[in-house]
Amino acid sequence: MNHLLRLSVLVNGSQPCLMKNWIIFFILVLPTAIFGQLKRDIHQPFAISDTIKIITVNFPEADSLSVQFWPSNNGMMELNVDMVEANDAILKYAIEKGRYEILPKKNGEILALTYKHVKRPAIETKMGTVGETIQLKLFLPDSFKPIKKGEYKRE
Repeated sequence: MNHLLRLSVLVNGSQPCLMKNWIIFFILVLPTAIFGQLKRDIHQPFAISDTIKIITVNFPEADSLSVQFWPSNNGMMELNVDMVEANDAILKYAIEKGRYEILPKKNGEILALTYKHVKRPAIETKMGTVGETIQLKLFLPDSFKPIKKGEYKRE
């Protein structure tokens, strides 16, 4: 009998219904849960002609850079983007606008590798500033050897 009374109290609304509490919880929490941590790997191959003798690499110090040598005549960039407080649409938009694109610029025997957008302003959303961590891995032909920081010479 006591159980029937409790059930009728919950159904009739004289006490807050558990279902209403869950609905309110999801309405308040879901928008913040949509913004989370995103990770994306981006690969970009680039040609290195036989006339190139020196490759220079110029990327912001904030980005983590590692260079690996591989048995190939071409180069490749592998970029790992890690965003906090962003949704997938923000990351897709940044990629489409070339935020992480590398532009190889040839000048005689020198190939300079830089970002398309050298200055990347912070991404601002309604939730605040998006945290962005970038790890860049460059794969260069094994015929190149480091001669100083950010500079590689063909042997």
